[in-house]
Amino acid sequence: MEKYQWLWGAIFIFVGFFLGLFGKKLFSVTMFIIGMLVTIGLVFILFYTTFLTNNTKAWVGWTVLGCSIILGIGGGILLFKCQKLGAAVLGGWGGFVLGLLLNETVLFTA
Repeated sequence: MEKYQWLWGAIFIFVGFFLGLFGKKLFSVTMFIIGMLVTIGLVFILFYTTFLTNNTKAWVGWTVLGCSIILGIGGGILLFKCQKLGAAVLGGWGGFVLGLLLNETVLFTA
């Protein structure tokens, strides 16, 4: 992943720009994208904390990425179909990220 950080940065900048401009107007598409990204992130965290190490071969990482994208599409479709669940997940994720931000900037001194 570090070898292609410029590519991942460009992809996430484009997705963030898209969501920032059209997130409210295209709520269903936003739910699909967020569901897909959250599922991919969770699968990556699960695999890299339990099974994979830094010495894992590159093809294994790409295979995990491919499988997590397939699972991510399933998660995106789930949030696309269940709009209220998607709004709750999006609100929970936003609260989690806000809590991390506050903890890392201010609350760590307490």
